[in-house]
Amino acid sequence: MKTRNKLKFSFWLLFGLVVLGGALSLYYLRQIARSSEIILKDNYNTLTMTREMRKVLDNNDVPLSESATRKFTEELVKEENNITEKGEAEAVARLRQSFTVMSNNAITLAARQQAARSAQSAIHEIEELNMQAVLVKTNTAQKTIKHATIYLSLIGGITFLIMFSFIFNLPDLINASIKEQVAH
Repeated sequence: MKTRNKLKFSFWLLFGLVVLGGALSLYYLRQIARSSEIILKDNYNTLTMTREMRKVLDNNDVPLSESATRKFTEELVKEENNITEKGEAEAVARLRQSFTVMSNNAITLAARQQAARSAQSAIHEIEELNMQAVLVKTNTAQKTIKHATIYLSLIGGITFLIMFSFIFNLPDLINASIKEQVAH
């Protein structure tokens, strides 16, 4: 193989490794960003809604005032439209059922107070489901980071070895080529 072709091959190989490293970096950064966005968006919204519903129940006695009922209903409707985790739909349905009983003026006060406790329990369950989901999604993001680190370290190591080889072999290759040209 001629010196020129050896140089071309070596530089194309190096170029390919650098492009591969850059492409993998972008891919994993996007994966991590997407995971983080999903973790923060849906689960944070649910935790915010449940906190607001819990505040309504903690700060008001049963029967709830009209403004407290309106606030609770508003947050409950948002939560019903933000179900993301397995088991969350059932917990939200129980919460809706408890709230319906709690808001019914025809039912005894004792039954409405019991419904408020059931609502608290359902809210707690929704919070637990979403906090566990955050942990699972965070662990998945951590695994993605570990994979990215391994792959990028391998590509970086190979690129380093090739560059290190170039440092010692390229001058000899050029020198040998010059000597060959001078000899002819």
